[in-house]
Formats: sequence, C-alpha cells, structure tokens
Amino acid sequence: MSIFIRLFGNSKSKIKSDNVTMRCQMKCENTIPGVILLIFFLLLPTHSVYAYLHPAELRIINTSQRFLTVKVMKPTSGGGASVYSTVAISSQSNKTVNIDETGDYYLKTKAVSSGTEPVYKKGNPFNVYVGSDGYSVLTVTFSIQESALPDPLSGNQISPSEFENNSN
Repeated sequence: MSIFIRLFGNSKSKIKSDNVTMRCQMKCENTIPGVILLIFFLLLPTHSVYAYLHPAELRIINTSQRFLTVKVMKPTSGGGASVYSTVAISSQSNKTVNIDETGDYYLKTKAVSSGTEPVYKKGNPFNVYVGSDGYSVLTVTFSIQESALPDPLSGNQISPSEFENNSN
C-alpha cells in the first residue's frame, strides 16, 4: 500500500506500509517543516503488536424494558479493578464494546426504569482473547424479569455504592 501526501509547495512524502515497518522518504524545499514531519514519522511505532490486531468484540444486548449502564471492568494485579469501558444501552437495544487486550474482565450493570428501584448486578469473570491468530467474539444478553423472587444464576446483587466504586 502506498500513500502520497502533498506537503508544502513541491515537497512530497511517501509512506510505505507492509503491516510491519513504516518508512518515510522525503524531499523538502522548506527544511523546517520537512524535519518536523520526518521526526513525527520516526516516532511512530514500527511494529507494535497491538497496532495490527483486530480487537475482541463484546456485544451487549438489552432485551429488558430498562435503561442499562454497563461497566466493563478489568481486574488489576493488586486485587482491585479498573473501568475498561462504560456504555449506556437503551431498552430493547444493543451495543458492541471493542476490547484490545487479552485478559479477564467482568461486568457491573445498573438497570433503571422510572417508578421502580434500580437493579445493580456484578457478573462473573470471563476471558477475552486478542491475538494474531484470532480474537474473541462474545455476546451477553440482559433480560430482567420483574419478579419478587431472586434468580440465583444471574450474578450477585450489589449495592449502588459498589456499582459506583470503579476500583473493585
């Protein structure tokens, strides 16, 4: 793949990329912009592993009548966790979250509907793979049945303060 860029006056820069290296050849009449551009291209990563990998896909489907706020959490080495991504999903809708790193993740959800108490849940951990030989494609479906009886298979009930805590 070759890309030609018109810079200043008669100068040109040609970038060749073979998904492994990037080279820059230029002839510049005005040396200051040419040097700045050359420094910019030299500072680009030449073979970053994540630069060429397709991200994993986490599709979140909301089949409930509630508005969902979903936090994708990534556990940290110190025993806590950090928010990888937060998405808002309308009722009867879906969103896809792209995940760039292999690892374990879990979800925290808040389901809101006017006239009812919000429902907070913390899901079980799941593993995501991103590699040169493939990537994970995951689908999570949220279905809330309004009932007084708890569903023991749908994750653990959490408090509003635990949902708001972004470190665990």
